Amino acid sequence: MALSVKQKIFPYLVVATGCALCLGPITLTFSCAGIFYTPVSEALGVGKGVFSLYMTFFYLAQTLALPFMGRLMERADLRIVLSVAVVLMGAPMALMSQFDSVWDFYLAGAIMGIGDAPILYLAVSTLVGRWFEKRVGFYVGICMAFTGVGGVIFNPIGGAIIASGPEGWRLGYLVFGVLTIAIALPFTLFCVRSWPSDLGMHPVWSKEWCAQAGMPQSDQSGQSDQSSQSVQADRSAQPVQSTQAARPVRPPRRGVTAKEALREPSFYAMLVFAVMVTALVSFYLFFPSYASSLGNEYPQIAALAATLAAATMAGQAIGKVLLGIVGDKSAPAGLLLAGGCGVVSIVVLWLIPNVAPLFLAAGFLYGILYAAETVQMPIMARVIFGTREYPAIYSRISTASSLSGVVFTSAWGFLIEGVGYDVTFVTVLAMLVLLGVSGSFALLRAPKD
Repeated sequence: MALSVKQKIFPYLVVATGCALCLGPITLTFSCAGIFYTPVSEALGVGKGVFSLYMTFFYLAQTLALPFMGRLMERADLRIVLSVAVVLMGAPMALMSQFDSVWDFYLAGAIMGIGDAPILYLAVSTLVGRWFEKRVGFYVGICMAFTGVGGVIFNPIGGAIIASGPEGWRLGYLVFGVLTIAIALPFTLFCVRSWPSDLGMHPVWSKEWCAQAGMPQSDQSGQSDQSSQSVQADRSAQPVQSTQAARPVRPPRRGVTAKEALREPSFYAMLVFAVMVTALVSFYLFFPSYASSLGNEYPQIAALAATLAAATMAGQAIGKVLLGIVGDKSAPAGLLLAGGCGVVSIVVLWLIPNVAPLFLAAGFLYGILYAAETVQMPIMARVIFGTREYPAIYSRISTASSLSGVVFTSAWGFLIEGVGYDVTFVTVLAMLVLLGVSGSFALLRAPKD
């Protein structure tokens, strides 16, 4: 039976949905949050630290919601789950335009954190893993790269709106809230199905899909990678029925259950990996202040503070695609690439801070490590634990990642103020070593199914 036009196109609409979720909700509510700190805190008459606590409530709510969202995404229609999540992120942001109390922002941050839980950590890797058997990491990387693209696009737009008047921040929140919903909701409503079998088909590039499409197996992009091996679990053992009304039965998928994963040393190694990678990503927030601290000795470097942040964002956008491609072929190679870029970056920033091109190149390399949180981490989880109960397992790993963000977003600042940048850089290098050790252990001790 040949595939219909809808069946041929729909898998790529699923990828487009992932891109829209990263471009809209994730970028507008998180990546662009910083541009509002100064004008809103001044308007409310509170310090930036007091106002920015709404992001702490965001992280805490996200952490609490993740385990429940993992189970929910296993059982519920993803169209409903993701559409509700988009509204939970966009509506509070639009309402922020009317707030006059910092406590209102705290409540809005918590609601947005609940919406962000399934979108940031689970949606892209779950959908792509279900709909594609090969090149999973590549497509996840493409989707996640749009967080960097969105940051480049919307930060200047938001800045211009905020600068348009004394209370331009109110219009900025309203516009960003509407855009969050407008960009993503049409995709989650019309371009998502929970499983390929919902459309009477198999994962793209699976043996069954090639037979259904009348395509020789040799045309499957010629790739045989670890991600595809783990995604083989999504195949149906019985022929797919030709009508969509009667949904094909999905047999158990390959991999371990969530309960079995809890008994595996590799699971706890992945928790350590998740904590380390998010802590290291949080350290990026202090790059501009580090560059500014060099003003007395290297004023030309201090002037590059904002450029250093942009270089890191460019690195993470490209790094997400690069790690996806490398991870498709070898998860250990992806781990080595991310960790190695992090080590080189920190050594250059710390020991050779006076050479501007190297300084910016170091920021770019750190962006590749930054990309590991949303690309390398799900690739490793899928390779290690399979797809049998992937959302449930990965939501628990993501909970550790989210908790790490709660702690280290502020902990780095206290460490820098207390002991200075030299000791902080040594700490970062030690954490990079722990990142490599825990990640390698997790991959080597992957459970056998």
